[in-house]
Amino acid sequence: MYNTMARILIVDDDSVLRRLFGKRLEHIGYEVHYASNGVNGLITAQEVMPHIILLDYQMREMTGDEMLIKLRESFWGHDIPVIMMSATRSITFLPNIELATDILYKPVIARELIKSIENILSGALKADTKDSLDNATLGLHSVGKRAG
Repeated sequence: MYNTMARILIVDDDSVLRRLFGKRLEHIGYEVHYASNGVNGLITAQEVMPHIILLDYQMREMTGDEMLIKLRESFWGHDIPVIMMSATRSITFLPNIELATDILYKPVIARELIKSIENILSGALKADTKDSLDNATLGLHSVGKRAG
């Protein structure tokens, strides 16, 4: 297990999903922090410096895409791994997805989320904003970048 008090920030405007994923991750030993939008997500990320951010793509106040861009532009958050969650499966409609470490398509299956988190924490996946997103799969609903 790679969850020795790893900090995970969940940024999603859906309170039910935040609680659902948060409780599951806390149950297996992660320290979980929450934000309901991109603005609060950036503030919380800078305060807690999470090991991973789980980020919803479509939110009302500052989208996940906008937050991801600001995170990557910051000196403190440019290399925090981000798992983007999206109901949209077309890369055309996810313009900056190459800035994310992994993407999980909704409905997100808990075991796929946990596998993605563990892969990132073990170094199997890493944030690399210079490489474009490849098409390697991490399960039925996710696409991720492989470490080189």
